[in-house]
Amino acid sequence: MKDMPDITFPPEVEEMAIKLAAFDIMKQLCDDGKITKNELEYIAKKHNVPVDKE
Repeated sequence: MKDMPDITFPPEVEEMAIKLAAFDIMKQLCDDGKITKNELEYIAKKHNVPVDKE
């Protein structure tokens, strides 16, 4: 891996990646019945996470 160049991302991109990763965990908690769909939607809205409506 020494041949790979350093990749840097703007802080906004890193912040969104962290939010999306955390939200993915929340979706799994919803699928497991640990939180409700309403709670999941509240979290998405509160943290401005773009979510596709299924």
